Amino acid sequence: MAEHGSAALDGPDAWEPHRRLAEDALDSADWAAADREYAELQRAAALTPGDARRWVATLSHIGAAQHDTATLRDLAESFPEEDDVVEYVADELWRRAEELSESAGPTVDLTMAQLAWSAALQLSPTLARSDEDAIRMIGLLDRLYQASRSRAEPFGSFDDFERALLAFAAAGPQATLRAADLLAAEDPGVALELVAGREESADAVLVAAVASSELEDFPRAASLFDHLAIRFGVTARGMDVEDRSRWIQAMTDVGRLEEAEQACRATLAALGDDVVGTDGAWPVPGVTQASRDHWLHSYRLLAYRLATQRGRFREAWDLLRAAADVRLDGQPTALRRSVLRVRLTFVDRAGAAAILEELAALAVVDPCDTTYAEACLWAWTRWGAVRRPGEDNPLAGARFRGQAAARSILARADCPMGSRQRLRVVLLAGDDDRAARLLELEPLQETEPWTVQVLGAILAMRRGDDAAAHEILGAVLPQRRHDVQLRVLSAQADLIRGDYKEALKQAMALTDGVPEHILARTIRAESEFESALADAAREDEKDSVENVQQLISAARHYRRVADLHRDTTDYILRGSARPGAVIGSEPLAPRLYGEVCRRGMHAAILAQEGLARLGLRSDRGLIMDARDLTHHLRSIDRSCCRRADGSRPRRLLHQIRHLPDRDEAARLALLMISYQKSRWQRRVQNAAFLLLGAVVAWLALTDQLPGPTSDSIRVMMLGVGVLLLLMPFARSLKVGVVELSRDAPIAPLSGRSKSMRTSRLLLRTHHLGMFTLPTPPDKGRRAHHAVRDPAPASIA
Repeated sequence: MAEHGSAALDGPDAWEPHRRLAEDALDSADWAAADREYAELQRAAALTPGDARRWVATLSHIGAAQHDTATLRDLAESFPEEDDVVEYVADELWRRAEELSESAGPTVDLTMAQLAWSAALQLSPTLARSDEDAIRMIGLLDRLYQASRSRAEPFGSFDDFERALLAFAAAGPQATLRAADLLAAEDPGVALELVAGREESADAVLVAAVASSELEDFPRAASLFDHLAIRFGVTARGMDVEDRSRWIQAMTDVGRLEEAEQACRATLAALGDDVVGTDGAWPVPGVTQASRDHWLHSYRLLAYRLATQRGRFREAWDLLRAAADVRLDGQPTALRRSVLRVRLTFVDRAGAAAILEELAALAVVDPCDTTYAEACLWAWTRWGAVRRPGEDNPLAGARFRGQAAARSILARADCPMGSRQRLRVVLLAGDDDRAARLLELEPLQETEPWTVQVLGAILAMRRGDDAAAHEILGAVLPQRRHDVQLRVLSAQADLIRGDYKEALKQAMALTDGVPEHILARTIRAESEFESALADAAREDEKDSVENVQQLISAARHYRRVADLHRDTTDYILRGSARPGAVIGSEPLAPRLYGEVCRRGMHAAILAQEGLARLGLRSDRGLIMDARDLTHHLRSIDRSCCRRADGSRPRRLLHQIRHLPDRDEAARLALLMISYQKSRWQRRVQNAAFLLLGAVVAWLALTDQLPGPTSDSIRVMMLGVGVLLLLMPFARSLKVGVVELSRDAPIAPLSGRSKSMRTSRLLLRTHHLGMFTLPTPPDKGRRAHHAVRDPAPASIA
């Protein structure tokens, strides 16, 4: 751009006639003629500061509609010291920007949008001379930014938006609060800095609570929400739908489940859901026809979390299924992604492959989102980890695709994330060494959110540092005894590090309170089995009644786990359950389910042998548990066994057709009866000796031996008969040259094996079990009443 005034060096008198004509036109109030002359001077770069002031005075009379935005920007940038010039140009560009923001859409001119956004950033702060002006301009800037985000080619960045908001925030307390309000959901740390030290008001406390929720500092958020209700009378019922969702998350996290559930149910009732047990619908400000599906989906996910925490798993699965019942046509990307992730739970392997393809397409739109990576890893644990011979498994490589997607996110420079979010993505990528280096550079602090502490514990367990994991969880758990999932993880840590007694104590407390929690019952069975094996290693406890009883209990819990897994899996896939079925928590991965069946059979085998060694009768419950576990084990690979699931007699009849099979289940069933079979074989052998000895002795005494009579033969046969009668009580007898002997009874090999470390199979997927809420359509713009911008909250 040529410097204005440079034409004077070439010959200032050449443009003096134009300047006089313009001044004469001003004197005669001929504004159009004056405008033409000054425009000509501007194009020739011959404007002086005085000309610029007079031109602005002219434009204030006739308007600037005849000049494009570039001309006005050039005028203001050429005379930045002239306040009148800059103020007029900024005001005109704001007016045009406001018109643009009202009509922004797919058809708006991109060049004009970029110019308006640039003008808004560069020239507007000069007009923010009061709190009211700053609030008005913040609203306009926000609408322009939202218009930019809605385009396929955004023309504004969040960094520019944040810098402009911080500049406006200096205009006054209300402007500061409005800027903090908009930043609370996007950059909560900056929002907390803005409201820190400000005069306490309901809106300031609400902004601080929202920002704390975004930082996952839920205890502080809950405290702020309580202060908001006590001091200012703003309760969850009076909040808008987005802030209420954060209130529910905070109360759920700190263990106030009844309050959170009441608010969640009342909101779902207002959104049109069929809710039982609510006192009435609460108002839902901020919900529009376009966003209703989003909020219905989000609140169903919140209700699912609450039902899971309270152990009502059938209700939880119903809520999650309802959350997946959303039409995806025309929905925002965030909502489509969340719905597809939930639907992944209720489909078979072919449906899972199709959903992963859709999530991969959405990952192209938002390459920084981790949903696709999480879905791939979760799908691999369900369908890709187990491959049957001759079977084409489209999900066999899902784990590799998920880890590759996570590594791609880490390699992108345009994916801003904090150090703790980066740690989570590194764990998704399966790079434990890199995650350990991140924690070495920035160690965990006591003030870190509990979710970050859990990630550190998971990493420690995956690297074999069980003591460090136990220490981390021991610091987190006392404040979160209400969190069932965290208590299960703590029991896992104790089981892995070999503290079976402590793991059993925790698992018993969990199953007493939440009997249908599948993983907690698995840990209880595993702890009892491992404890019994450890006791059996000591000679004085090897065949004790207590040891056998513990093995029987372990087998019973293993069978209970298998039953819960079967019934829950059927209910998830079909939406219905057989009469009397009990629905549990999230089913086990196929690999873990198979190991549970095997371990249950091993425990039953050892218990049966212990009973036989103690001379006790067989336990009927133990036998039935072993039969059920055999059926469960066969059902993994045999569809006929899965179809035969029903009553116990029906399953037993079905197993008859598998008697000729020579598979793993048959081998374990033979081991189950091997010791008893050995004892019965010995008893039959003893009975045969007694019978044969009695017959031979009777023949010798009654002289009924065939052939000629001979006393010597009779005496010899009588001796043989006596030996045969004594054989059940001795292994070897000899009378003269007659000797009978047999081998000592050998106990068959038991099913004892090393611990399979059940919990380790879940360590790589523990952080994939939570369904995150989708980003709201107008995140952070749900109108906090006192700082509400009078302009529309969103644009088309």
